[in-house]
Amino acid sequence: MYVDSNIFVFAALDSDERGENARKIIELAEDGKIAIFISPLVFDEVLQIIQKLTNKKVSEHIGRSLLSLSSWLDVTYNGSVYAFEYYQTGLVPRDSMHTGIMRDYGITVILSEDSDFDSVPYIKRRTLKEVLNEYLDNESH
Repeated sequence: MYVDSNIFVFAALDSDERGENARKIIELAEDGKIAIFISPLVFDEVLQIIQKLTNKKVSEHIGRSLLSLSSWLDVTYNGSVYAFEYYQTGLVPRDSMHTGIMRDYGITVILSEDSDFDSVPYIKRRTLKEVLNEYLDNESH
């Protein structure tokens, strides 16, 4: 499951249920209980947003945490070609790149609160609540 940038931003900055759910999912990934993938694009986007909303020191702290995640996907030429196809269908450039990377690696599920991904037939978007509830349901069986 590819993880959109907004999940890490929520985990870092939100004190509400959404932020708590994001932190729980990241913790599950760090403990090896669920598999997540990110790319340098996610890293860049998260640091930009965190720095803009807080300061560079907080952004650096979040950056170190992201670097500790082991499931990184490279941005490739093929991923960029796929991204351009999605861009031509109306997705914004950043979302197009995320979907292009996913397609290049055969990943069809994205964890995101961004409904723009719902327009991509290849992609199944999962919300924080859906992923967390599914994990908890599987744990209880």
